[in-house]
Amino acid sequence: MIKVFLKWLREMLEINEEDIHCEIYLHENSVNRVEEVKDYWSKVVGEEVVKIYFKKNKKRQFRKNMGKEYFGLLRVSVKKSTDLNRKIAGWIEGICKNCGVV
Repeated sequence: MIKVFLKWLREMLEINEEDIHCEIYLHENSVNRVEEVKDYWSKVVGEEVVKIYFKKNKKRQFRKNMGKEYFGLLRVSVKKSTDLNRKIAGWIEGICKNCGVV
């Protein structure tokens, strides 16, 4: 899904590469896997992801997002995207009204 979203931003909306930023959100208990996680997301995104934010662990015993299959959450943001946000909201509204979705 992330690859499709990035392709849509780059090719369909013609967003400049330098305006697209990716950040990783990772639980503190995965701090020893930082390089592995960075490498994973860099392969998915096609460029190096440098910024990592660590989420504090809550006192829950049964966390599903742990282990070797956990690579955190990738946040994709676009600089100066207020106009883009409004366009997307307009497209969604138009599709909903014209296609009888809502």
